[in-house]
Amino acid sequence: MEAPKKTSMTKIRHTETLVYYDGPQAWLGVTEEGLFYVCTNIDDETHFCVQIDQEIVMVFNNDNVWDKLYDLYKNPVVKAWYTVKLPKHSLDISGDFDLVPIEIQDIPEDWFCEKAYKLNYSKH
Repeated sequence: MEAPKKTSMTKIRHTETLVYYDGPQAWLGVTEEGLFYVCTNIDDETHFCVQIDQEIVMVFNNDNVWDKLYDLYKNPVVKAWYTVKLPKHSLDISGDFDLVPIEIQDIPEDWFCEKAYKLNYSKH
């Protein structure tokens, strides 16, 4: 499925932090349209996001899902990838943030989580 063409920027809202280490490293977000995304931290501000199915959201607390993170990024529900800028070193990530489209050829390979990506996480 191709990403819909939009003239205005889609906004995402943080809903749950899955991994926290000096800021959110992996988190779930939702758009105003009710679409779910998983995002992972790339640098101090930039997070890499893809759309996920609601079924994946329901089981994300299951440790086995981390094994699937690489596949979620490589083969997202919608063939579209995004970046989001969050406030640097901020504990307050409430609010809406722009989902900025990025082309697959512009995504460095190390942005795709390793196949065996696993972290012990704490929720915030």
